[in-house]
Amino acid sequence: MTDKVEQLRRQVELARHRGVLPGTVLEVDWTSAPPESLSQSPLQLAAAGFQKPLTLRQTVAALDRASRDDRVTGLLARVQPTLVPLAVLQELRDAVLAFRAAGKATTAWAEAFPGNGSFYLASAFERVLLQPAGSINLVGVAATTSFLGETLPWIGLEPDFSRRHEYKNAVDIFTQTGFTEPHRQATERLMESQLEQLVAGIAEGRGMAAERVRALVDDGPHEADEALAANLVDALAFRDEVYHQAKGDEGSLLYLARFAKRSRPKGLKKLPRVAVVSITGAVAPGRNGVKPGLPPGPGTGSDTATAAIRDAVADPKVKALVLRVDSPGGAVVAAEAIWREAQQARAAGTPVVVSMGAVAASGGYYVAMGADRIVASPGTVTGSIGVFSGKFVAAGLRQRLHLATEVLRVNPNADMYGSHAPFTPAQRAKLDAALDRVYESFTSRVAEGRGLSPAVVDEVARGRVWTGADAAERGLVDVLGGFAVALQEAKVLAGLAPDAPVSVTTFPKAGPLDRFRPKESSEPPAARLLAWAAWVMLCGLDHLEHRAAAGGPQSTLSGDWRIP
Repeated sequence: MTDKVEQLRRQVELARHRGVLPGTVLEVDWTSAPPESLSQSPLQLAAAGFQKPLTLRQTVAALDRASRDDRVTGLLARVQPTLVPLAVLQELRDAVLAFRAAGKATTAWAEAFPGNGSFYLASAFERVLLQPAGSINLVGVAATTSFLGETLPWIGLEPDFSRRHEYKNAVDIFTQTGFTEPHRQATERLMESQLEQLVAGIAEGRGMAAERVRALVDDGPHEADEALAANLVDALAFRDEVYHQAKGDEGSLLYLARFAKRSRPKGLKKLPRVAVVSITGAVAPGRNGVKPGLPPGPGTGSDTATAAIRDAVADPKVKALVLRVDSPGGAVVAAEAIWREAQQARAAGTPVVVSMGAVAASGGYYVAMGADRIVASPGTVTGSIGVFSGKFVAAGLRQRLHLATEVLRVNPNADMYGSHAPFTPAQRAKLDAALDRVYESFTSRVAEGRGLSPAVVDEVARGRVWTGADAAERGLVDVLGGFAVALQEAKVLAGLAPDAPVSVTTFPKAGPLDRFRPKESSEPPAARLLAWAAWVMLCGLDHLEHRAAAGGPQSTLSGDWRIP
């Protein structure tokens, strides 16, 4: 009976306090990082039991609301993620630091910190606790790259590529047997910049000198006793001890995802809107879906992205647009289509801000040239202003397989991209001319969009990759920060205060039925309504025809830039 009375009392208290009891400590499990976005496929959602984890943006927004909620007193996080991009860790760190700055308690705990990134994130918390038999795998940054320059010819494949220019190393893994000097130079600087950011963050969080942290990284990994003696952790404790200390005798625990749901702001329909359009994964012509790459995966179709931008601009409540870019690039024609639509949005009076996620390189940087402002995290991998194209010649492989191949052609270049033979000199000349045109177009748009001279752009371009911090020093990025900073920039450009309440609305907007029901045309609903009214009044407006370009040169970044 006593238990039932207590349950009833708790339900009454929860109702009284709108689902969040006073003295609540929020709990979050970061054994994996929040995803950038969620699948919109009804079948995939059903397979997951319709259990949606918080995205990165939702996580940061929930922590922001919690920092201003008097019912919430603290945050308790199990911090054990691995292979997470540095920029993602930085967005989470910034949210935790803001939560701390509001006077709330923060505790990070792990059975073991499996890598640099997990401890870097944990160092943002006021208290860092480690299980007694655990360790901290703080060992620094390394890059391992496999080259297929000998392997592919051995199996009968000959890579036949051209690029612009020497730092565009996406094709090096196919054509080389080791690092070229430009490839080595760019990679080493990228790693050094990442290490500088890791060391600076840990030093600030743990109240240590950067030189001391650098020495600890060089001497890592560290067992629990060593970590405690070195002040990397505050105490050694088991889970039950950690949770009891964080919650206390009177407090209560609540998952951050539950708090996010119970604390959703009201009255959003009356607020001005900031539209968000996501450019994630490889960029290609067509609609969102699986896109080519190494390996293939979910990507952004230029048809979907450009239609979403048009929908946002046509919405009279939308005051600004944020393009959230987390893409290594892809087809040049697709990136150019998105760039053009962002330009058109600005011309229509809608400010455009780009928020760069983990990666916004090559074609992912190209789309940003249509924005008023570019915001990137210090650890964002960006730049790679360049282009490549080519093919694999499989004549040797066919011979080994005793596969006879004959080609009949009417025109000299009809089989230009065929895999049976290398490019002829005439075909090579056409390929090189196309790459020169694309590179010239790319760099000229960077010069115009960033207000830089062509000579300065060429120095930072040539296919070279930069961290967000290095890119900002070279004028490729305006402001350092995550989505929250980009949102503030968008508000200011729209004439609103940085802290003004707004409704952050994702485009394209689609309900469950819309995912099964095709649209009537490529025009946004508001535009179709205006067109119908004009047709009634004037007896006939022609509908615009939307066509997607396909194929052509690629502006793509290769590699895995997650922090172990």
